[in-house]
Amino acid sequence: MAASVEAICELALGHLGMADTITDVTTDQTAVARAFRRFYEQSRDEVLTAFPWTFAKRYWDFLEQDGTGTVYIHSHTSHYDADFTSSQDLYLGVGDTITVNGTTYTMVERHNVNTWHVTPSISQVAGSTFTIAKKRLTDPTLDWAYAYRMPADILQPLRLVDGNRTPIRSNWPVFWTGEDDTSKLLYCNYDTDVIMEYVKSVTDVTKFPVLFTQALACKLAFYAAPLLVGGDSSQVSARVAQMYVSFLAEARAMDAMRSRPDDDADAELIQGR
Repeated sequence: MAASVEAICELALGHLGMADTITDVTTDQTAVARAFRRFYEQSRDEVLTAFPWTFAKRYWDFLEQDGTGTVYIHSHTSHYDADFTSSQDLYLGVGDTITVNGTTYTMVERHNVNTWHVTPSISQVAGSTFTIAKKRLTDPTLDWAYAYRMPADILQPLRLVDGNRTPIRSNWPVFWTGEDDTSKLLYCNYDTDVIMEYVKSVTDVTKFPVLFTQALACKLAFYAAPLLVGGDSSQVSARVAQMYVSFLAEARAMDAMRSRPDDDADAELIQGR
């Protein structure tokens, strides 16, 4: 695994046959740093969505989640605020509710990342665990009965979890994705147990497996080559593109070994023929 974004960029430089170093990719004004600054996030997210990596896979309950920290409900001039101290990403939105000590509060307006203006303006609470109920949009379109706001860190939805680990694909719970002016949306016809498995936008490079890091470095080198390699960069680009395919295949194979999936739902039928 890489210790920093700069280390990944220097791997990419090595694949391009360059020996430059980068002190800080976000602030350095060298041509190398500017090139990688332009392409790093795009490259990272492309590799993250190339496979349902175990390190990037998450589950999200669209209807309810428990607060792992505490929330403080207190008066603030003419209204009440909820100050959250939590170890999880809450992704609260306008209209979501929290229940604290039996009282339910509705999110009215975000003041900052951890503070919301809430109603009703009652029941000051010094600090308590809480439960979040996500706002459900009913009849959002003629095609779907409900819509739910997806978490901000979602890169790619995988499936709605229904308790069946080996479903026939045609029987998977049906959903659609879209967005409005506020966030990405999940459309479906389910109002209970709406839990999604998805690929998260992982930004902590220390979480990247070794072969994933190599694949990312090759993808980054491919995009940066025309800006950094003198003359005709096509041969270099073709070489690092092939390296990317190779490292990606190895990374996927290694990642698949991290879990033992159920046998294919049709396996017994096939073996019995």
